[in-house]
Amino acid sequence: MKGETPMNPTETWREIAADHSGEIVLAADFDVAGRPEARFADLAPLLAPRHTVWVTDPWAVADAPGDRADSYVKRWVDEVDASGRPVRAVLGFCGGAVYAAAIADELERRHGRSPRILLFDPERPTALGMYFQFCKALDQLAPALGPAEIGRAQEAAQYEQVLAADLTDYATALLRIFLERGREAFDRLDLSEAHRAEFTGAVRIFLAFMAAAEQVDHGPAWRRATAISSSTPTSGLNGHRLLNPGQAAGLVGTEVRCQVPHVDLLRSATTADLVSGLL
Repeated sequence: MKGETPMNPTETWREIAADHSGEIVLAADFDVAGRPEARFADLAPLLAPRHTVWVTDPWAVADAPGDRADSYVKRWVDEVDASGRPVRAVLGFCGGAVYAAAIADELERRHGRSPRILLFDPERPTALGMYFQFCKALDQLAPALGPAEIGRAQEAAQYEQVLAADLTDYATALLRIFLERGREAFDRLDLSEAHRAEFTGAVRIFLAFMAAAEQVDHGPAWRRATAISSSTPTSGLNGHRLLNPGQAAGLVGTEVRCQVPHVDLLRSATTADLVSGLL
């Protein structure tokens, strides 16, 4: 479930495109091969001219719920600084837009200037979003557990959402429930230890990555960013407007709306043309 082998030797980034300008474009995302949503790896080849693009590797920085977001950011930016390459822009997709803000702020703190910030359907991670992703992971265990057991796990997750003090608390509870149900499913399916570790590791890293984002003060960076919104009413700023009528103004510096669904936002020629112009 992890992304492809990196083109560059960095530990916390994967290089998904390269040019010869010397500059790099950084992209923050929970990047997983095979997901339905398009990835920065889909967008990068469509940009004209080409840019060197590095995307965050969550597996290199995240460990478990309770991680510190500033630890992630430090490792990412330390490695960028060690490369000696100037940063042309920082991009962020969905919940990764929060980390894009943190990376841009840290670059500005160290070097006195902020790179351009482009956000694609930016969202703050929420307990509800975590629950939906938890349910998707549970669905993959359905052949072994069955509807009744899946339903009990979902009910337990909903109950823990009421009790949780913050996203770290909730992520910790979701991971415990998943490991309990997963152990039963893996035994019934007779999965190898390697496959068990890969599956549970992906869930653990995702929950850690999303929970830590709650610690980031993304507001100042978002207010100087350009947001590119899809046509999907429940995604990004559209979703915020749906749940909070009249409260989206001022969340970002500039918003550009594209008639492209959320799942295709990073593979659309329309998006690529827009980003190429902005870069």
